[in-house]
Amino acid sequence: MEKFTFEEFKPFLKKTLAEKIKKYDYRNLAEVLRLPELSEQEKGFISTLKNFSNAYFENKIIGTKFRASSQADIITYFKNLTYDQKREAVYVIFLDAKNKIFDTIKICEGTITQSLLYPREIIKACIDKGALSIVILHNHPSGDPTPSENDRKVTRKLLFATKEMDVILLDHIIIGSEGKGYYSFYEEGLMERYNSSYRSILESSAL
Repeated sequence: MEKFTFEEFKPFLKKTLAEKIKKYDYRNLAEVLRLPELSEQEKGFISTLKNFSNAYFENKIIGTKFRASSQADIITYFKNLTYDQKREAVYVIFLDAKNKIFDTIKICEGTITQSLLYPREIIKACIDKGALSIVILHNHPSGDPTPSENDRKVTRKLLFATKEMDVILLDHIIIGSEGKGYYSFYEEGLMERYNSSYRSILESSAL
């Protein structure tokens, strides 16, 4: 395995490179890498920098205790991860018995629908990883994080399914770029509403 040395990248840390990309958002990697004035070495450096940024923010959330009322690091990580994606992608954050984050995965890609986001796939992943609770995230490439009616239906269906398997769905977060940049089902009171609906169904069935 080759040893990483800072000297390999030092020649590229020049004002000229900054001048070339200063009007572009570095997170929009595909757009930046299409710039004809960039050399292959410069493109390689920028790609490495983006990957390092993603790894840095992921490491910041792994091992931390999840608090639905304080999710700044999680939002930052997934904003960077999904910024230049043209399709919707669904991610799952796995938590242990102490509500500490221990892993994240991409569960599927494409428009989120009830047929695409199978609860059984998420529950299987929870069992495989030994997770007791989860957070679902997906991006809206349009930039508007407002949930669609289908987003709401899928979230409710998923919460009911995970409840049956003793797995807790803590939140569903939609990442966008407009407004505050995300929509949290927990912050907006929808998770509590869906939990109340589930309890009402249980009580009705017990009569």
